Amino acid sequence: MSKKLFFFCLFLLIPLLCTAAQTKKKNAPEKIISGTVIGVKTCTNVLFQDDNKKLYSIFLVGLKGIRETDPMFEVCRQQLSDKVANKHVKVKVLRSPADGIIIGRLQAGKSDIAQKMLEEGWGVFDTECTLFPAYKRAGENAEKRHRGYYAPEEKKKEMILAAVPIPYNKDFVLRIDKKGVTHNFKCTECDFKECQLSFVPTKKQCESCGGYSYWVEKYRPEHERRIANHLPPLIHGEKLIEDRVEEHVRMRVDEMEGITWYSSDRVKISGGEYECTYHQGNSFYIVEPYFGIVQKNGRILFRMRTKYLDLRDKNYDADWIFYDRVQLLGVDNKSRLNITPGPEKESSVEKYGLEEWSDNYIDAEEFVELMKSKEIRVKFYGKYTCEFSLTTEQYQMFEEILFKYKSLIKRM
Repeated sequence: MSKKLFFFCLFLLIPLLCTAAQTKKKNAPEKIISGTVIGVKTCTNVLFQDDNKKLYSIFLVGLKGIRETDPMFEVCRQQLSDKVANKHVKVKVLRSPADGIIIGRLQAGKSDIAQKMLEEGWGVFDTECTLFPAYKRAGENAEKRHRGYYAPEEKKKEMILAAVPIPYNKDFVLRIDKKGVTHNFKCTECDFKECQLSFVPTKKQCESCGGYSYWVEKYRPEHERRIANHLPPLIHGEKLIEDRVEEHVRMRVDEMEGITWYSSDRVKISGGEYECTYHQGNSFYIVEPYFGIVQKNGRILFRMRTKYLDLRDKNYDADWIFYDRVQLLGVDNKSRLNITPGPEKESSVEKYGLEEWSDNYIDAEEFVELMKSKEIRVKFYGKYTCEFSLTTEQYQMFEEILFKYKSLIKRM
């Protein structure tokens, strides 16, 4: 056979071989795994445990993620939860970008869950998905008929008010006993070893702990307050301030002085941990409010700890700033709180670097006024100055101290 004839035959065969390979790939059976949905994290993402007890994070193809800050997020998440939570389902695997992560289709019975969500308007079609034309049609029809996410504003407001977010983590999982009664994790009336974990309540709620209803009623006031004041909605899993106070605000009794002190455990500056601080390079800045109540007469003593810490390393020699004033500014209402350390300020030289700190009385009313602002800026004045906004964690610490102060004042 001549070379020309050989290459001519090869030229004709290559397209046929490619077509055959594509057809084989196209007709290859989908990988299907079955198991139970044990949690619904977002409108597009569920936690799934297969029949062999392996855990997966499943992302539903064809659905576009709705942001948690969207007031309709929780409505749509609960709709997905109602359809799949605690149900035995099949997952048709399209891709697995990493171990334990699957992008695919979820099927409960005969229903394609993504398509069902789109048809009812609880999902937003992902325009980048071209594999399933039926998804696109379902999304377009829902928008045309003003269903779910596309409903009129008044209807959406009703749905948003009804969909109260509740915590989502291992501590807040519901327990279902053998009689089908729902208990929450604080319940003392059931043996948790004999209960089934669940993210979806049954119709029967424990009369002692309230089950799921306990969380709904606890979160409802804050949920309604934010909607009424056009504030960002509660995010699924967000802790209420009273829960944060219980977790972070500590009480210490000074029996010698007859004072009960309340402070935060958020600030950590030991063992290589520097939490609830602001830092630039090797320099750390701390502002920490706390207060005490004199047992004899109920007098309130409000104080503020301030601190500058500069860490030394092989490439950097720590330096003092000699701060002599700290100012806090409420950006929204221009309220100010000034701290002048004076002779109460101290300093030390340590192996790890330099420290300057002070602990001063502040006016409680000035602190209350400052906290009416949603952003607080802080400035350390000295040989050098440093200005920054409180981090989210620092602001939460301020909120928790204020909440504890106000709750105690009400009882006095």
